[in-house]
Amino acid sequence: MDDDERPQSSALYSWEQDIVRSWETLQEDETGKIKDLSSLEISRVKRKRKNTQQNVRRGLIRFLVLILDLSREAKESDLKPSRGEVCLSCAQKFLYSYFDENPISQLAVVALRDGVAEKLSSMGSNPRQHSEAINTAAQKGFYGNCSLQNGLDLAFSLLHSIPLYGSREVLVLYNSISSCDPGDVRQTIEKVERERIRCSIIGMAAELYILKYLSTRTHGCYFVCMNESHLLELLEDLVIPSALVEHNTKTALVHMGFPTLKTYKEPKVCLNDKVLRNQVFVCPRCECCYGEIPIECVLCGLILVSSSQLARSYHHLFPVANFHEVQEDKYTQSHSKPNHCYACKGAFPIDGSEYFMCPNCQNIFCGICDIFIHDGLNNCPGCESLSGNQSSSQKKS
Repeated sequence: MDDDERPQSSALYSWEQDIVRSWETLQEDETGKIKDLSSLEISRVKRKRKNTQQNVRRGLIRFLVLILDLSREAKESDLKPSRGEVCLSCAQKFLYSYFDENPISQLAVVALRDGVAEKLSSMGSNPRQHSEAINTAAQKGFYGNCSLQNGLDLAFSLLHSIPLYGSREVLVLYNSISSCDPGDVRQTIEKVERERIRCSIIGMAAELYILKYLSTRTHGCYFVCMNESHLLELLEDLVIPSALVEHNTKTALVHMGFPTLKTYKEPKVCLNDKVLRNQVFVCPRCECCYGEIPIECVLCGLILVSSSQLARSYHHLFPVANFHEVQEDKYTQSHSKPNHCYACKGAFPIDGSEYFMCPNCQNIFCGICDIFIHDGLNNCPGCESLSGNQSSSQKKS
C-alpha cells in the first residue's frame, strides 16, 4: 500500500508510532489487585516519595563521584536500546538536576570498563564539562569487564582529601552481574567505610550481594531499576541531600566570598579554564579572574559563590512541610467548601476532587500546586503571606 492509500483515521501505523509501555502504569493495590496508575495516581506516588522531614542535618556541600559501568554487559538490550545507552542518557539528566539542587557542590565522573577505572572528569561544578566527558567516553563503546574494586579505589583517591565538613558520596550505575577485581574487594569496602564515604548503587540488571554489602556498610542505598522511568525516579531521589550519619561529618565554619562580575575592555585570563574573557568573576580577596562560579580560588583557597546559589542550597535544611490530603466530605463538615486553590486561584473542577491543606497556614491547595510548591517553589504562599502581613502590621504599630 502506498502512502496515499493509508487510512485517514490514523497518520501512522501502530509499528511506526512511538513505543507506549502501557504495562508500566500497572501496579498492585493493598489487596493484590492490578490497578492502572492514572496521572492522579502518579502524582500521589510522587508525593509519597517526597522526603520533607524537618530538623534533619543534611550535607549542603556535597562531593560526589559518579561511577558508570561501561563494560561489555552494557550492550545487553533488556533496556531499550541498551543498558549502557539508557545509563548514559539518565546520567546526563542527573548531572543537571544535581547541580540545580546542589549549586555549591562538586562532582567527578569515573568509567569502569576493560577491568580498570578511568577518570573522565575531575571534581568540579560545571555540568557541561561533565556531560562532554561522558559523551566522549560513550564514543569509545562498551567493552571489557567491570571492576568494582578499582572504581572504589579511584573514588577513594578523589575523596579522601575532601574536608570533613563536606559530604563524601559515591553513586554507582552498575550494568554488570559480576565484578572482576584484582584483590579482596571487602578490604576496599572497609577502607571506604573508615573514610566515611557513603556509597549508593543503582543496578541495571539483577541484585548482587557485594553491592548490597557495600551500601549497607557505608550507610548508602541500593536499588535495582525496572525500566528507564524507574531509573530516573531513583536518580531524582538521590539529587536531594540525604540525612547525615552521626559522626560522619564535623561542623565547621566555611569561609566563602561573593565575587564581583566585571567587564573589561581587554580580555582577562580565567584561571579555571585558561580562556580569555571580557566578562569575568573577580575574587574579593586576591582579585583572580574566573569564568564561572561556584569554584574554589586556586590562589587563596576562598570558595566563590553567589547569594542565589547559597539560597538554593539552604532550602534543603528547612523544607516545606508535607500538606495533608483532605477529602471533600470530611472537610466541609467543619469548614466552608473551598471554591478555588489558594495559589493558582483555579476553581476546583469536580466534586470529590483532592484538597491539600498546609498544616501551618491552613490554606487549601490543588494537587498540581502542591507538587510545584514542594518541587520548585520551596515556599508556601500562604505562610509567606501571613509573615508579610505580620511584618507590615508591626511597622504600622
